[in-house]
Amino acid sequence: FMGAIGSGTGILLAVTIIYQYFETFEKEKASELGLFGF
Repeated sequence: FMGAIGSGTGILLAVTIIYQYFETFEKEKASELGLFGF
């Protein structure tokens, strides 16, 4: 049970990091193209 919680937390943490990286990448790409959110 503790292992399931640990792995779930690890997955959630990984998803959060990936999402933040993706969001930052999209913002940088959008600013380079002069677009907003597209």
